[in-house]
Amino acid sequence: AATITPMTENGEINFSVIGQYVDYLVKEQGVKNIFVNGTTGEGLSLSISERRQVAEEWVTKGKDKLDQVVIHVGALSLKESQELAQHAAEIGADGIAVIAPFFLKPWTKDILINFLKEVAAAAP
Repeated sequence: AATITPMTENGEINFSVIGQYVDYLVKEQGVKNIFVNGTTGEGLSLSISERRQVAEEWVTKGKDKLDQVVIHVGALSLKESQELAQHAAEIGADGIAVIAPFFLKPWTKDILINFLKEVAAAAP
């Protein structure tokens, strides 16, 4: 399931409800695998620090409840994508997903493949 990022009325991330959200998805919806910080979760609208915190919360709250937590690590720069990929590996995420940079798009298939390889290498 592609997860939303819960927000308060003031636009701050509401970390306190993520555990309840996990329980709802697992118990009420039968979900066992989630996708965090993607389009539905507004990942690209969050700062790198916020994305890291959201990923940590989902991995922590989903431990022993979810089969897989996949973290979206796409960003505007290779360095940020690598940082997020490494962080996902460090916190125990089961996988990563990445989109190609969309502002300065890769010109060829080979450039895109190389970009994806470099991001993946950051999360062994």
